Amino acid sequence: MAGRVPLRGSRLLVPRAWNVRRLRSTDFMTSYFPTLRGWIAFLLAVFAALLFPLICPPLRVQSGVGTFLAEPVGLAALIAGPVFILVCSLASAEAFWRGTRADKIFALVAVLLTIGLLVEYLRLFGLSVYQSPNTLEPTATAR
Repeated sequence: MAGRVPLRGSRLLVPRAWNVRRLRSTDFMTSYFPTLRGWIAFLLAVFAALLFPLICPPLRVQSGVGTFLAEPVGLAALIAGPVFILVCSLASAEAFWRGTRADKIFALVAVLLTIGLLVEYLRLFGLSVYQSPNTLEPTATAR
């Protein structure tokens, strides 16, 4: 058994070329947790995905008619949407390019949340504002 050495504290023989320090049980789990880059990308995307619907106007859904905005979109939603999307995209790109494997997984989840945020933001432009029947102009037969 030339070239094999016993692992510290056990009878297990490992090749001499292995980095014995990496085989300690305390080091195994730390490589599976993301670093600060991954956590920041993930938490920013979760924060944005949860906060953006709160600053958007509520939706009014009518069966057989469609979905409408209950009120016009405010300036805060029009500004916050692109800012959230840009910041989340940059944080995800940073975690994906320079992070560990766990950071890349968290960045991928953050990208999916950011895509959902982008869809919600673009959906605001496709919906019309609801007009209640009381605010409509009376017809000729109703006069």
